[in-house]
Amino acid sequence: MAGDDGWNGSAGGLALARSNVHAVGTLPGGASAILAVSSDGALAWGPKPLAHADPQAWFGPGVVGLASGDALTFTSGSAGAWLERWSPTGDSAGALAVPGDGYRLGPAALAPDGGIVAGGYVGAEAVLVSMSVEGIPSWEVRLDHDSIAAVAVDPSGSIFVLAVDHDVEGGDVYLEALDPAGLANWGALAGSNTGFAAMGALTPFAVTPDGHGGAYTLGQRHHLQTMDSPASDEMLLARYDATGEVAWEVRSEVPDVIDGGGLARVGDALIVSAVEAQSGTSLVIHRSDGTFVCDQVVAERRVRAVVASADDEVIVAGQATPDGPAWFARYRVAPQ
Repeated sequence: MAGDDGWNGSAGGLALARSNVHAVGTLPGGASAILAVSSDGALAWGPKPLAHADPQAWFGPGVVGLASGDALTFTSGSAGAWLERWSPTGDSAGALAVPGDGYRLGPAALAPDGGIVAGGYVGAEAVLVSMSVEGIPSWEVRLDHDSIAAVAVDPSGSIFVLAVDHDVEGGDVYLEALDPAGLANWGALAGSNTGFAAMGALTPFAVTPDGHGGAYTLGQRHHLQTMDSPASDEMLLARYDATGEVAWEVRSEVPDVIDGGGLARVGDALIVSAVEAQSGTSLVIHRSDGTFVCDQVVAERRVRAVVASADDEVIVAGQATPDGPAWFARYRVAPQ
């Protein structure tokens, strides 16, 4: 466990950069911050406030780890989007404005060419921007959605995003796949209010490539009360193939989901998902074909992000409850 008392790791993401794992979250009072934890679980530095973060943004700041050991953070404020580079010892190189008109960026991923792909919105449109680590955009794509909630890039450069359309009842969630130049490959409806009582609505949490041209998605499925069943929430894990077809969908072994989580592919055979449930954090392992392997509940812990740190390990981050410090843990993934 690491962090100052009351440091909430729920607002942003988690990224590895050499020996440190970096997390972005929220300080008491609403200011966004970053901290780093070393490979042995000790606090390396932070938390340190992020520049130009808007606490009213639809999503928290984003973070990406670089091969150099530096970390990049993305924040958004009234003047647009900002990129800040942090050294392995926690020194900031200063915030750089991302050129563009009114960007609001947060979720981001490292591309194979060393650049960054970041998502968010501008005006009433979802926007995806490819840029250098200095914040210079190389291309921009506007999507016919309201905002982007999650971004992932596979080793070939293919991009996967979870895009959201908002309405008074909650909205729809789409998985969009794009090529390295930002051209659309396919899109799939991942969750919708259409037929709400039967299908439920989806709150998106995470997306990660499957290594074969498709992607896994994680979200929270909401079911309204009906004559035959009470209202409920559950974890939904799905795999989409390289054409955007649903390969499988698991509606889950975690029936009491209450908030966000994370998703990581461990090797080529296992998927680790984590969500916050009534009983604490639930870590669930599935095989790549959707078969349930095992799960573990970590009591009095909230989770917001998961990254694979090795072929058989994951690091999870969140917050100890109630109102405790930031929480980090490393787990070996070794199902029997």
